[in-house]
Amino acid sequence: MIILRNQQLGIDPKSLLDKHGISLADLQDDNSWIKHSSLVQLLEESSQRANCPDLGLRISSHQDIRILGVLGVIMQSATTFRELIKFATDLLFLHGPALQLHMNEHVTDPLDSNSEIIEISFDIQLTQTTNILSKRQALDLGLAWLSVIVF
Repeated sequence: MIILRNQQLGIDPKSLLDKHGISLADLQDDNSWIKHSSLVQLLEESSQRANCPDLGLRISSHQDIRILGVLGVIMQSATTFRELIKFATDLLFLHGPALQLHMNEHVTDPLDSNSEIIEISFDIQLTQTTNILSKRQALDLGLAWLSVIVF
């Protein structure tokens, strides 16, 4: 999908994939792991070269819950929003070890003590952060996936 987006935006995807150590075979293999740091850098550089600050969101519009594989199947079995988020926070490592989703159910609204508020935070924890100035595109893409699941 990244290749399709890059071609539509007028940049050469093959050279960017090579630069970041990602092969076409890896992109097409559902069982292949791609380093998060490589994917983050690929998305950021693609966004900059194409002058497309919303690249992550654009990519997400062409994906659905199937992108999450077994995690998506498990999440679809949730019967409540809380259960769905619980599955996601407990099992997101199945989709990638660097992905972090946390739920805080102890948030209160100072104006309405009877309201139920759930705070959700999402991040990508990279161990190799050399030369990574931003994770914006990858975070946008991940949050967009979450919104597809939730809504």
